[in-house]
Amino acid sequence: MLLDVLMLGVLFFAALEDVRGMQVRNAFPGILLLISLARVAVERPPLLLTITHAAVLFAVLYVFWHFNGIGGADVKILSAMALGHGMGIWLRREVE
Repeated sequence: MLLDVLMLGVLFFAALEDVRGMQVRNAFPGILLLISLARVAVERPPLLLTITHAAVLFAVLYVFWHFNGIGGADVKILSAMALGHGMGIWLRREVE
C-alpha cells in the first residue's frame, strides 16, 4: 500500500513536469524503478516471469515510441513500473 502511494506521488510530479515543459527528467523513472525493485523484494514474485513481462512490455512500448505513438518518458516510466507489477499494470486491482 505504501509503495503504491509513493508510486502515485512520483507519477503525479512527473505528470506536472510533463505538462509544464513536455519533458520529464530521468530521475522520475529512476525513482519508479527503485520502488518497483522494493515491491519485488517485498512480494517476491517469480523473478524470470517478472523480467519477461517487463521486457515484453518494453519491446511493445519501444515500437510505439519508434513510430512516434508515445513519448520516450512514457516508455521509461511504464517499463520501470512493469518490473514491479509485471503485466499487472494493465489489470485492475481490487482494494483489500
